[in-house]
Amino acid sequence: MKDGTLSHFSLSFKNSVIYGIIYLAIKRKEVVVKHMDDPLSCIIIIGLCIVLHYFFSLCETALACVNRFKMQIKADDGSKTAKLVLKLTDPYDRILTTVLICMNIVVIISSAVCTVAFRNAFMAYGMKDETISLLASLLITILIYIIGDALPKTIARAIPDTTSMLVVWPLSVFYYLLFPISLLFNLFTKAIEKIFKVKKEEEFDEEDFENVVEKVSDEGILEEEQGEIIQSALDFVDTNVKEVLTPRNKIFAIDIKNLNYQYVNNVLLNSNYSRLPIYDHSLDNIVGVLVIKNYIDEYIRDNHFDIRSIIQKPYFVPSTIMIDDLFNGFKKNRTHIAFVRDKNKKVIGMVTMDDVLEELVSDISEPHNRKVGV
Repeated sequence: MKDGTLSHFSLSFKNSVIYGIIYLAIKRKEVVVKHMDDPLSCIIIIGLCIVLHYFFSLCETALACVNRFKMQIKADDGSKTAKLVLKLTDPYDRILTTVLICMNIVVIISSAVCTVAFRNAFMAYGMKDETISLLASLLITILIYIIGDALPKTIARAIPDTTSMLVVWPLSVFYYLLFPISLLFNLFTKAIEKIFKVKKEEEFDEEDFENVVEKVSDEGILEEEQGEIIQSALDFVDTNVKEVLTPRNKIFAIDIKNLNYQYVNNVLLNSNYSRLPIYDHSLDNIVGVLVIKNYIDEYIRDNHFDIRSIIQKPYFVPSTIMIDDLFNGFKKNRTHIAFVRDKNKKVIGMVTMDDVLEELVSDISEPHNRKVGV
């Protein structure tokens, strides 16, 4: 059996056990029900049971469909009701057990009372007990299904957050009153899951999220570009730096022996570079990065300053790094440029923050449209 099937089996089995125990308990008190000769009392009890079933069905569906992220935001803003919703639904199985107990009590009582009412009404006409029980069960089933089940579930699915906040306080009374019984049934369920070695499935994985994004994009809730950006963000973590780097043969860099005002100024006049890699004899020996903005600021203040004093330390990354880790590395090292090396410490390329952001969106360039040593 699959894990999901086992989990569903344990829930159904628990519900059956709850129903059986409650049925036996009420059956022992059936003599009390049988002595209800007043038709009005029967109608009031049946009506009350249908209303209660309506309420518990509303609770069951609303709390199952509630948006926990929105509830968390409301809870963080100080909403006590939202906090209670989160508390009762974590985990959901706990409150579900309480709801199932209450619903089963309501169904059994309403069925028993309806049968007695029918017996009192039709026994004089010579109708058999089996026929009376069948008619009573059929009537109460239809009433509970239409009024006490289908209707509240439709409402709860349409507005689960609003409904949850309306029902959670009265439901909490039943939860705490029945907590010892609910605890026993939950322990029983865990025992069943342990015996069958049930592993809980992931509630929401990356594939599910991708499907949701695709669906809301198709429905027009998200614009096409927004959907593409979200999809790019999902693919972001699976992208290797080799897919976005500028290869070694396209890197423009300056040998440190040529690092003088005349050479740098000439480069600035004939290019749009915002950062210039500096190497010593070979590109495999990158010694730093000259940030053009810093160079211009210093040059305006003092055109005889030491250029080497403003060279930033280079940031090297292995060719196996993924760009989400690279992005974090940029933030940690406070730089916008990294040099990619292979296992032999040979520089195979260069990657910038601009390259990473282009992979996420498209054609985003740095301020003033300056390039980075490419």
